[in-house]
Amino acid sequence: MKLTKDLEASDYKLQPNVLYDSFYANILKIVYAQTPDFKHNNYSFDISKKEWNVIIDNEDKEFYTKNYFPVIETDTATVQNTNNFDIPDKYKHCVGKAEIGILNFIFNGGNRMKLIGKEGWGKTTLLRFICNLIPDLQKVKKHCVPIYLSFNTMITDLSINLDNLSELQRKEIYDKILYDKMLLNEMRHYTKKLLQSEINSNFYQYVLKRADFTKELMQYENINTEAINGWITSDERDKRWHNLRVELSEKKEIVLSSFSYLNKIGIIPLLIFDDLDPLNLEFHKYIYNETFALTHDKYNMKVILSMRPRINGRLENCTQVAIRINTLIELSHPNISKYLEGKDTRIEETVKSMDKIEIITKENDFRIIPNDIETFFKNYLNILLQSDIRNFIANISGGNMRVCNELIHIYLMSGFINSAELIANIIKKNYNNPSLLLPQWIVYSSIITHNHQTVFGQKDSDNAVDHKVYPVNILCNGDGPLNHLLLRFHLLSMFVKTGTAHTIEGIKAKYKNIVTEQVYHDISFNRSFNRAIKRLKNGGLIGSPNCGFIENFDDIKSEHEFVIEDLGKYYIKQIIKIFEYLSFMKDDTEFGSNPLDIKSCIKVKRHIDRFTEVVKYLQHLYNEEMDFFRKLDNNQILFYKENFSPLDTSKTFYVQVLIDNMLDYVRQRIDMMINRGELEAGTRNDLSTLSENETKLKQMADNCRIFLKAYEK
Repeated sequence: MKLTKDLEASDYKLQPNVLYDSFYANILKIVYAQTPDFKHNNYSFDISKKEWNVIIDNEDKEFYTKNYFPVIETDTATVQNTNNFDIPDKYKHCVGKAEIGILNFIFNGGNRMKLIGKEGWGKTTLLRFICNLIPDLQKVKKHCVPIYLSFNTMITDLSINLDNLSELQRKEIYDKILYDKMLLNEMRHYTKKLLQSEINSNFYQYVLKRADFTKELMQYENINTEAINGWITSDERDKRWHNLRVELSEKKEIVLSSFSYLNKIGIIPLLIFDDLDPLNLEFHKYIYNETFALTHDKYNMKVILSMRPRINGRLENCTQVAIRINTLIELSHPNISKYLEGKDTRIEETVKSMDKIEIITKENDFRIIPNDIETFFKNYLNILLQSDIRNFIANISGGNMRVCNELIHIYLMSGFINSAELIANIIKKNYNNPSLLLPQWIVYSSIITHNHQTVFGQKDSDNAVDHKVYPVNILCNGDGPLNHLLLRFHLLSMFVKTGTAHTIEGIKAKYKNIVTEQVYHDISFNRSFNRAIKRLKNGGLIGSPNCGFIENFDDIKSEHEFVIEDLGKYYIKQIIKIFEYLSFMKDDTEFGSNPLDIKSCIKVKRHIDRFTEVVKYLQHLYNEEMDFFRKLDNNQILFYKENFSPLDTSKTFYVQVLIDNMLDYVRQRIDMMINRGELEAGTRNDLSTLSENETKLKQMADNCRIFLKAYEK
């Protein structure tokens, strides 16, 4: 059973530290600043003057001027282009290469464009910024009307099973989703005056003369002829014209034509399709075809499609060359350091505006009222967000800026932080003294355990936490009976080694080579595999172009492909070197009857004693992994080494990798204790404990090497 199975998270949840309580309102306001939707309620549309203007809320403008930064950094050429578009001064710092690239597409040519970037890399924020920026561009030759559509609301509608339907039936369903539920209503909102104009207006006369509306044109002319010949009164003519106009204004083609008609009066009609990724591949192909029709021939609109890299790759492989989208902007890995610097600046500006702040420790042992709040807070951030801590947060977030926000918040509020000690260092201005910097174990512990709200007290680890935020346990695969301590290691290593996409069936076929036929055909084999894939996918360690968030094992289909993400590489290469990761994640590991009497971090508080428990965990893993290898023949071991073994080619056992990391750790601890000259009895005991554990680790490492030498012979 898991060491924490019977624990309640509420019993161990750490309360926020005092400094966080003092500044939290300002911290939350900036860290969780939400990108505003593009609102189109306040607008004016003057057809005669060929002008369309929208009034952006002041709060929205303030968000972008204070919270937005370019997703791709600015260079000299970008600055020149900024001047060409007459970007208002308040927005110039917000505009980089990607922003200019989109503006060039909108105003200087092109039909369709793709914006490519991974989840959380700023695609949605960028597109909404562009929509809010467009009304302030006064120097451009044409006005532009953007319609921004998020397909997140359509995920449920598109999750129905369409396998038994014909291609025509599926298209009818897709048409209802795209046009009836989304696009047409948005267009009607903007072109209401055109649609409600008289039937003899320039717009309707333009539309009726197109081949699509021969029947309606004939109706219009017949009514007019009857009026000219005196067969009906002018009032009757106007009534019948009105009825014809009402009938026409409800037609899909007329509504599309009304938005397209903006071209005729010098206004660019722009469609922006965002959040397409969770939808199925067939719908993506449908969108490709529909946007091609909307941007060519009779409609001639402009379209921007936002998607993730692997979705783009799959679409390009299965799309006809004629309708491919060749214009694209690809967002590189977000500069998290710049992003965090921007957050720091905004928080500091907000704190600067505070008149007074009183900090009182929970124990009421002292209170402090800083004379210079700005300097006090700046020193506070200098200590809490050192470069190595920023790097860890950037890496563990996988470049996802939304996750980065959440992790910063979890860390800054952490009850692991000793407020009294931190305040003392701030007052003494010791934030530049390396010996007094905040211990790195605090950021590890706060984020890995979410301040003891996860790991401790998880009744169901697959449902209790937000998979995209909290770290994944790769030390165990739940209660899956198939190599439950090794399977996630094996899969991550295989993905990194091959560097290519694999279907779930392809992965299982590979793994078949290192298990018996009986195990391969056992029902638990599939369950264990699907559990591992589900957790790694939902945690962002592996990705898939055709599989979204996995709710149930049944959601994983044979055709789904998976590939390693940068975050997965970070886990298998770096995070397993962190002592706190091993120490806390072992508590979320199934140990069965726990014969080694491994204790949780709740029961064992001292750092040195937690190390002893980690060594016990490594002993347990060593026993399990040794048992696994003893069941393999020489050919299976060779296949294993080629496909599933550690990335360090000098090692075959995963426990060897972890042992080496812990040996480095114990040597550092021993050196530190000796250098401090701490020779009192307690310290001597600790040194003895460290030495004993070092001996156990070395013995396990030696046994692994002896086993492998025997295999090689």
